[in-house]
Amino acid sequence: MLLFNLNDYEIMVALPTTYDKALALAIEKYTIPKDHVVRLGCRASELAYIGNWATTEYLWIADNDSFYYACAGKHVTRLDVIVTPRNVSAPEKKDEAKADGGAKGGGGGGGGGKGSAPFSATTTAANSTKVEIKGNVTASDLSKGPAPNKYVGTLTVEPNTFAYKFDGQALKPDVVHDKATARILFKPSSTTPRIELLPPNSDSMEVTVTLKGWEALTTYPRAKKVTEAGKTRLRWFGRVGKGGMIEDSLDGTHAQGVFYEILSKPANAGPEDPLVPAWPDIRPVNSWCLGQATFVAHIDRVLTTLGVPIENRTAIITSWLPSITRHSNIAYRILDKEQIAASSELSIVPPAQAVLRFFILFKGIPDSELGKWAGRGAAQVERGADWVDALGANALFGDEKLFRVIEYAAMEVHD
Repeated sequence: MLLFNLNDYEIMVALPTTYDKALALAIEKYTIPKDHVVRLGCRASELAYIGNWATTEYLWIADNDSFYYACAGKHVTRLDVIVTPRNVSAPEKKDEAKADGGAKGGGGGGGGGKGSAPFSATTTAANSTKVEIKGNVTASDLSKGPAPNKYVGTLTVEPNTFAYKFDGQALKPDVVHDKATARILFKPSSTTPRIELLPPNSDSMEVTVTLKGWEALTTYPRAKKVTEAGKTRLRWFGRVGKGGMIEDSLDGTHAQGVFYEILSKPANAGPEDPLVPAWPDIRPVNSWCLGQATFVAHIDRVLTTLGVPIENRTAIITSWLPSITRHSNIAYRILDKEQIAASSELSIVPPAQAVLRFFILFKGIPDSELGKWAGRGAAQVERGADWVDALGANALFGDEKLFRVIEYAAMEVHD
């Protein structure tokens, strides 16, 4: 069977034998006018093997071969139907062509008339003066433009020609546009790992973090930084007390653990390359999705299972709360030890007897997209994820007689 979906209106039909017949069925069942273009597509995560190579979340079905591949091995195939108007050029009126500035001017007014829509933009110049730009867009330009939505981005005005260029991004329905949102949308992915040392007795120690694909921005206490052969090495020297307080040898700073902020600087990667935090990837095929309240309780249970002391569990969760509480639903992925080690290596002298590196990727999911995460909720994650094995946690991690080290970080992913 074939299940069509157009704007959440679903129709089930017998699976046609060719792509052209599937396209014709969609046009017939949805009564789509002839002056519109119809395309079929599906999410990359729904295609076996191919999904690992796709660089976008969505793929178009364009011919018989791709249609057969999308349907292979499925009792029911689900395809989205995308309908857009054709690019029909409207005849230009003589009075429009002669209008002052018309629709072609670099921000001029004029144009207007039947088959056009108003365009306006209010900007604040460098001298804090507000400038309003008004004009009209013709029907032929409208058909080529973006879909109706709210966009945030950068408007560039050329100094000599006064030509306008806008480079922006559509906001999701649940996103409120404010300065904080704009900073999040355009800031590259960064994260702030923290390392807590829990020795059974006071001792001198050396902590080294070797980064690949990351740029180190800040550290606390201040670390010695060396960059060579494409890697950055951060080193801390100090004395650590039984409670985990560090007295840094470099400048005498006292701190509860070490902290560093890193910015992702990945090179190009192939689909078969090891996943590293610099390439954040969250999809239903590799992640879980929980409601906000359920997510916090679940992470607490995960940390408890791993043997993390209550003081450290509290510090981990409260450090993430400001980002988590912005979303009603959270999709997340806990990286295993091999995925973390591909871009970040941790070395402790003297060696720790139990090390836990807990790195999580997450992003907010609006209620309207929860259908994509069916079968990836609380019930499934509780019985299907063995975090102790995935993270390589020591079964004796809760033993206070051992020298234990905990490193944790969370990075929010934006589409």
